[in-house]
Amino acid sequence: MTTNADNEMVVDRESPSTQFHADSLDVRLKHGAKNLRDALRDVVAAVPARKTRPQDFARTLKIHRNVTGRLLKALEHSDPLAALCEMPRAEGLRIILKAAKPLVGKETSERADRAVVDIEHLLEREIGGWEVLHSVASEWLPDARKRFEMTHKQAVYKGMANLRGCCADTEFCAFVGYPDATGQRVDAALIAGTMGLRRLRPSAEICFTSIGASADGPQPIAIEGISLDNAGDKYPLLKQFSSSPLPEFAVVRSEDRAHYVLQGNNVGPGSAVDLATACTLKGRHPRYQSHPPRRIAAFGDPTVPCKSLILDMLLHEDVWPDATPELLMYNTTRYEVANPNSPAAEVYRLNVTETIEYLGKGVARFRVAEVGHYVDMIRHVCGKLGWDAELLRGYRCHIRYPIVGASACIVFDPPPRPTSSGSTVTSG
Repeated sequence: MTTNADNEMVVDRESPSTQFHADSLDVRLKHGAKNLRDALRDVVAAVPARKTRPQDFARTLKIHRNVTGRLLKALEHSDPLAALCEMPRAEGLRIILKAAKPLVGKETSERADRAVVDIEHLLEREIGGWEVLHSVASEWLPDARKRFEMTHKQAVYKGMANLRGCCADTEFCAFVGYPDATGQRVDAALIAGTMGLRRLRPSAEICFTSIGASADGPQPIAIEGISLDNAGDKYPLLKQFSSSPLPEFAVVRSEDRAHYVLQGNNVGPGSAVDLATACTLKGRHPRYQSHPPRRIAAFGDPTVPCKSLILDMLLHEDVWPDATPELLMYNTTRYEVANPNSPAAEVYRLNVTETIEYLGKGVARFRVAEVGHYVDMIRHVCGKLGWDAELLRGYRCHIRYPIVGASACIVFDPPPRPTSSGSTVTSG
């Protein structure tokens, strides 16, 4: 520190008072945050004002209560790093300290000034400034990470919706697994849809793609469908669970898929439509582990920017009964298909905070507020296939503001095949 012409103490902002180069970044940040938090607590304690309400503290210092409110809330945290993330930035802290200086004494004021300078230097030197603090701290603070991710996912949703010119309230995907007639494989049904789908610009294109048939896999069969052209193409739309009148589509074919383009150019909330589809794939998955082992996955990735994504895996009580699901998420902007069986997919794995919720057994447990007729939809599809929906158990991943280009997967490992002796084997 130095003194100016008025013999006031001036903090030297070019050299922090402490260095912790030998420690890891989180240790250095926590140490600097603790020094700052403790120094600011001393400042608050020395101000002759009621501390119970931010407005009282602000009135005493003659500054805006938004700044003092953030500070007082931050100082309640026992974790120094959490406190630092909640505080005003350096400019706001200096406003508080300048106003408090005549009331708290020279020593208390100078200690707080130095702590602000030290943390500011540390943030600039180590992570690139105060503005990226929340991103770095989210690695060590789960609550901070959730808030950080939610804030930025909301921003991405708004930006993508405006750029794409369309958005939706909710997208949902339910993968239903049921033993086939042989008992050796698992039939699958896919129930999917979009709620509150609408254009924000008249020219925006909204397109859905059918499930392609793999060379060695089953052909998807529409449980119900509406004809789109004279060639007999059908979009697998569940009429009673979609908007009335039914939206119109045009079909564009590629080698192994059909692409359905939503017609019209209306915009605004009044033009929103709900779409529900369903198809089945007979003998889609092995009931027991194969050789080499392969993982079974249900995928969910938004086709348009949406506020919520519901991904469910609904399994018959005899399908993989003891298996524990794992949630994996992949960046599919560069890797076209999320494939948990491909070693190459590992480099595109995303670190996520979302989890899988076990819903229990019985179709009534699968309700979700965002999709009003969800349970009825599942009952309807199961009835069409001759399946008992009450024998299903459910697993759910509910993602708020999912990122377009990121695919979520609920992954299962089928069990080994049982033998008559009670041992297990893997099938070839």
